Amino acid sequence: MDHPEVLMAMQTGYPSYNQPENPIGEDSLGNAIYSGDELFVVNDEWFVIEELTYNAIEVLEAIGADRVLAK
Repeated sequence: MDHPEVLMAMQTGYPSYNQPENPIGEDSLGNAIYSGDELFVVNDEWFVIEELTYNAIEVLEAIGADRVLAK
């Protein structure tokens, strides 16, 4: 028998019954944007920082991308 939270994670992808709210949009790579996510903005392109690799973050910082919070 599995623990209820393990079953929930296997069924929904989330470890508890508190699933995230609906996304408020998508970034330029197709990742969902949720309120409170940290984003890089450059040339009207949006990137969810949590979804980026270390190297991508370094490049965006080097080219002067702005860091903002999704509202």
